[in-house]
Amino acid sequence: MDKLAINITFDENNQIRVLEADKYRESENLKGECMDFLKKIVTFNDNVEQLIVILDEQAKKIEEQKLKAVGARNRIEGEEDNCRKKEQELKTLINERKMELGR
Repeated sequence: MDKLAINITFDENNQIRVLEADKYRESENLKGECMDFLKKIVTFNDNVEQLIVILDEQAKKIEEQKLKAVGARNRIEGEEDNCRKKEQELKTLINERKMELGR
């Protein structure tokens, strides 16, 4: 059978280490880098969530303004129709009066 080569060492604090000192430092360094990366990811996620909230609020404001614009356009079109009807009524009334005067 193959024998496993296990290297047991003691660090500067007299702690038993299975990993060599340089590999242990590298793994601790990697652990620190992973923690930094994780913090950056969490910060990024928070920023994205804030952006989504802001964009949702802006979308609601835009929709409200669109509805107001549609309502205003409908009122204007309705007012134009009312003016045309009123004009037609007045023309009809004028024609009726002219006919009465012409008799």
